Amino acid sequence: MIEYTKYTIENLERAFFAIQPAFPGLQVQIGSRGRSAGTGFLPGIYPNFMINAYEGVMDTNLWCPGRG
Repeated sequence: MIEYTKYTIENLERAFFAIQPAFPGLQVQIGSRGRSAGTGFLPGIYPNFMINAYEGVMDTNLWCPGRG
């Protein structure tokens, strides 16, 4: 659950950096453990790569246009 009213993004020439706050007090389930949802830090490189970094978790996004 993202607090969209506080989502920020800074666009650079070939990259961007977004900050994605979670709702205060939100708990999420990761594996067999629950944890508080923290702010997400989302740097990306245009045109199609992004890192999603949250408290204790990180993943990546790679978008491939034309693939369904």
